[in-house]
Amino acid sequence: MSANFGLCYRHLLCQPESWPNDIDEMAASYDRELGALLDQLIPLRETTRRQRPSDPWFDVECRMAKRQTRQRECTYASACRRLNRALLRNSTSSESTDAATTRVTAAKSAWYEQRRAYRQLRQCKCTAFWVDKVKSKRSHQSKLWESVDKLLGRGRTSACSSLSAETLNSFFVEKVCKVRASSASAPTFSLVRDGVLLPQFSAISVDDVVSSVHKLPDKSSASDPLPTYIFKQVSDLLAPFVAKLFN
Repeated sequence: MSANFGLCYRHLLCQPESWPNDIDEMAASYDRELGALLDQLIPLRETTRRQRPSDPWFDVECRMAKRQTRQRECTYASACRRLNRALLRNSTSSESTDAATTRVTAAKSAWYEQRRAYRQLRQCKCTAFWVDKVKSKRSHQSKLWESVDKLLGRGRTSACSSLSAETLNSFFVEKVCKVRASSASAPTFSLVRDGVLLPQFSAISVDDVVSSVHKLPDKSSASDPLPTYIFKQVSDLLAPFVAKLFN
């Protein structure tokens, strides 16, 4: 998808002569332009996710195997991103490209192998749990049928659809606003050592922005207009605007 971000050249963020002078308008333009670009590449699609409790046989060993599988997947994704960056930069060194390709292949094989072992472990745990469960309840017909109902998923209550992510987010936003309003008149203080001054801020450069972005972890929140791992891939395009925005 990073290759498609060449569309960004036609947007305001890559046209310095079109950048607004007002700081608030620049921040709004950043969110607006990236949102419009993402809407073209990956349009919004609503999905329904049903919550359910963890399976009773999903123990510590399964959690460890799941964590290892996720780690292998992240390693593979990271290797793919490094390879994509090398290809986007049109690296002339074939050795570096070949090494990156080798790392991607090795990471993919390790992920697939771990994922296969994780699925086999889950299947074994599930089978052993329910076989033992049925055997232990064989002498009690009512309890046996209760176990069978649980095995078949009968009697489960449907997930509550009245509580959405927006409702939960609004609840916490209102809660934080109330706390801030109630503590607005509270006295504040800061401890500063004698002789410590901050007369002015130093301007940041485009290289500073690129370097800082590549040091970020590949994590994002709902308030980020662009996922961090994609921002790293197009940081060369967006860094001039971000540097101007911060300065």
